[in-house]
Amino acid sequence: KQLGYACRGARDCPVTKLHRNRCQYCRLQKCLTVGMRSESVQQERRPSDQRDKVPGTVATSTQRIYIRKDFNSPSAAIPTFSPKVLDDAKYVSLLANLQE
Repeated sequence: KQLGYACRGARDCPVTKLHRNRCQYCRLQKCLTVGMRSESVQQERRPSDQRDKVPGTVATSTQRIYIRKDFNSPSAAIPTFSPKVLDDAKYVSLLANLQE
């Protein structure tokens, strides 16, 4: 496969569990160095909004509360609600209590 990865640094970026996604070039080079075959490289993934959505997998209940699981985000602990669950006044009150 002909991959067009390029390193923005000096081609010696740290490839650790914490930093493995920062430089695709250095990560690929490390994988190839330890014996991975270049045929094993997967194709690029499409962004989640472009994926084909499978019917029937979207929650239909209006009583569900969704919690974000992105722990790197400062708003990770703020739940999101379906618009039908809370009216505006209750939603604003809940957000105000969470921010205190």
